Amino acid sequence: MGIFLGFHGGIEWFGRGNKRVQLALQNMIDEILGFVFDALLELVPAVVWKLLFLLIGIMMIGIGLTVLEQSTQTGGALIVVGTLSMIGSLVSLYR
Repeated sequence: MGIFLGFHGGIEWFGRGNKRVQLALQNMIDEILGFVFDALLELVPAVVWKLLFLLIGIMMIGIGLTVLEQSTQTGGALIVVGTLSMIGSLVSLYR
């Protein structure tokens, strides 16, 4: 019996599985991931997160500009999301 963790947090069992065991494992994994996520948020200062989002925004704009020639919708969406991320992080840095 194997376990596959999907991007949506679901657990898929291959073979026979017990629903109680499946729910218990899913709850345990959710609690562990929640604890790790909360610990990571507490350890990293807010300024670092804002600078990270600024860099991600700049990278998304750059990727959007290169993709714009091949697909205008994808490139445009990346540019818009990158710009919003960059502007949002700059506004929150100056507050």
